Amino acid sequence: MVNFGKKVSTRPIVLGLLYGIFIGSVFGGFSIILGLVAGITAFIIVAIIYYGINLPFLFNAWSIDDQEIDYYDMSSFWKRIK
Repeated sequence: MVNFGKKVSTRPIVLGLLYGIFIGSVFGGFSIILGLVAGITAFIIVAIIYYGINLPFLFNAWSIDDQEIDYYDMSSFWKRIK
């Protein structure tokens, strides 16, 4: 079996949550609703939009053995998010 590339990890979700919590707490000092909206917006921008676009360049792993070839299907934006 031959493996190469970088497998998809939980890094996009963790970084999205960290940015969302940080931005939400900064704006949460002004208003709870503003902090919540800012946190959710930051999470969506980082985890879904940024990583949704750049996922094929950052994480792309292949596995080849004598019977099959496995890879991550990143042909569309929705498959990358999934």
